[in-house]
Amino acid sequence: MSEKVYVETGRVAYVDHGKYADKLCVIVNVIDQNKALCDIVDAYSKVVKIVGRRPVGFKTMHLTKFRISKLLHNSHSNYTKKLLHDGGIIKRWMQTKYFKSLDRKKTRANLNDFERFKVEYAKKQRSILISKKLKAMKKA
Repeated sequence: MSEKVYVETGRVAYVDHGKYADKLCVIVNVIDQNKALCDIVDAYSKVVKIVGRRPVGFKTMHLTKFRISKLLHNSHSNYTKKLLHDGGIIKRWMQTKYFKSLDRKKTRANLNDFERFKVEYAKKQRSILISKKLKAMKKA
């Protein structure tokens, strides 16, 4: 059975669009039913770097399974940063399937024309090898 994820103080979320797109945020306090006060963290840096503390709408964030249990309501940003570092949240975030798929999309979006051609050529070569192996297996 899957674990339920709730909006709560200390919950780590990913902001997917808006001003703070592609960043992680830690919910510090729930303002109302539409937004929460969050410490925003750079999701692609290996060190914990707090970008700022802003209200973020729930429609722009995806809740993750990560939670900082020791975080209290309206805790200071430095305390949040310390708990993120001690818990290894950023490293664990970088190991999730969701982060890897986002990273893959980001790298593919930044490819130039020749790099896209190389990827397409490699896909064709792989397809040819698979079909040859399949024909050989059918004969045997």
